[in-house]
Amino acid sequence: MDNARLSLEDRVEELAREVRELKDQMAQMVRRVDSFQVVSNVSQPLASPASLQETPSSELSNWFGIPTLFSSISAVSFILVIALLLRTIVDQDFINQELGSIVGIAYATLLICLGYSRYSKSHPLAPTYVTCALLIMFSILLETHSRGFIPVWLAYAALGLTLIVSTVLGVRHSASIPLWVGVLGSSLVGIALEFPSPHYPQLMILLLVANASVYIGSKVSIWLGLRWTLFAISLFVWHLWTVQLRTLLLRGREIPEELALNWFLPLLGAFALVYAGMVIRTLMGRRRAFRSFEKYIPLANVLWAYAAAVAVVRPWLGEHSGLAPAALALGVVQIVFGIWISHFGPKGKQGGISFTIAGAVLFVLSSEKAMGTPFIYLPVWSLMALGMTYLSVQINNRTVRTCGYLLQALTLGIAIQQGCFTIGESLKLVAVCLAIFVSSISLIQYFWCRWEAEAPNNGMAGLMDPKDRSAVVLLVTSLVSLFLGFRLILHAGASALPGDTESLFQSGQTLLIAGSSIFLLLVALRWRDIEFLSIALIVALIAGIKVFGVDTVHARGIPLVLSVLSFAICASVASLVWGRWQRLPQEEGAITQPSLDKGRPV
Repeated sequence: MDNARLSLEDRVEELAREVRELKDQMAQMVRRVDSFQVVSNVSQPLASPASLQETPSSELSNWFGIPTLFSSISAVSFILVIALLLRTIVDQDFINQELGSIVGIAYATLLICLGYSRYSKSHPLAPTYVTCALLIMFSILLETHSRGFIPVWLAYAALGLTLIVSTVLGVRHSASIPLWVGVLGSSLVGIALEFPSPHYPQLMILLLVANASVYIGSKVSIWLGLRWTLFAISLFVWHLWTVQLRTLLLRGREIPEELALNWFLPLLGAFALVYAGMVIRTLMGRRRAFRSFEKYIPLANVLWAYAAAVAVVRPWLGEHSGLAPAALALGVVQIVFGIWISHFGPKGKQGGISFTIAGAVLFVLSSEKAMGTPFIYLPVWSLMALGMTYLSVQINNRTVRTCGYLLQALTLGIAIQQGCFTIGESLKLVAVCLAIFVSSISLIQYFWCRWEAEAPNNGMAGLMDPKDRSAVVLLVTSLVSLFLGFRLILHAGASALPGDTESLFQSGQTLLIAGSSIFLLLVALRWRDIEFLSIALIVALIAGIKVFGVDTVHARGIPLVLSVLSFAICASVASLVWGRWQRLPQEEGAITQPSLDKGRPV
């Protein structure tokens, strides 16, 4: 028994002696590196001009930073030796695992303090010490929690404290490496603690702190990809939480405590407010630039937050939970804020564009459930599209203008998809009014864009469409909407008349299409507008397809004769107008692009 005790004491003394020798060697290495830098700094001013000309080998050494590289490798090696030595002591049961974890955390903390002091002296090995310390800290926390030595709340608290320390270190010394390692390491380790079912409230609070750290650290010249990377990590966690909750809610099962259903909406609102607050703080401050993250995050924030809320709230609280009216109100608030902030300088205009588009998207997404019938919210969409075009002129931005075009076309598309213009047994006057209203607003928007407001050539839309040809979408929307409205009236009239209702209805549609083409051809010739001419020829082609592809099969008798006659007249007028158009450049100079001459047709 005494011999075994003596041998154990000898082994402990031997390990202690080896640790002292390693510390002495590491101290000598650090002194050599410091003396090398001092000698190089002192001898550099004494160099002759000829010696200042760098050889290829010295240029290569400076490019790769060979002295610093070898010093970093040496420092990492010694840090790893001590860490492995501590691990060996724990594995050999010289100390228990709980005490070993405390010693490891103390060692990582000591390295962080050493790195902080090295950063204060602008030492080149400072990032090495901090990076190694953070990685050791993360690995210890992950392992100790996996073995059950520390509870989950304490692990998340330690991760949050480590994240705060790395953020303070990075901001204090304008260093990006502590921010990168601290933010990504704490986020990924927090996800891995109890994956695939982590304790979501603690994890979400940790991610909130990480997002705040990245925003604070954006003053440092960090790569913008860190903000998008952390946003993607946050979205992954939200997606995981949302899918797990929605699956259980749809199956009617009990929600486990670790999924924390009652924390879902408060944390969702906190995340949305934090992202919106980052952009607002950037707009209000003078020292921060408005970058691509601030430009696109309002729209991304609206999309993911509303999608997650809908996926969980509707199976949880039902259709009448009040989510849609709240989202509708938030959309209006964002639109109003975007219009207001757009009056404050160039940065305010950029922020106004982002918030206006995000608010319009949220309004469109929530209006169906908030307002119920499409005959209420679709006219509001149409007016909103017109308002976006007006706003684009006020802030001189092409993107908002193009979004107004798309929203007007979307209004017609949703009306068709919702069956607003479906033929029924009786005439739906509200559907006819909707068609006429959308057609009128689209036509007003088109003429206002063409005759009153010249499109600015900025943004991606201005680059892709410098002549604003995309405004023709408004003209097409107006024509299609008006046709669908008259189509309802035509079917009601054909049903009231004696005879074959189908033949009368098909023939009447052909007469509408051919008559529209003739009208557009004459307007194009009068105004010498190439857009009207192009649309008129396309409508004439549709009339021909309708006559020979549909009417010859479904119409008979006089209605069929009228269909063919109407197309013949349309083709004759098209031929005359085209011939006249070809002579216009030689005679009077035909205009081959949309007219903007003093606000009126030529």
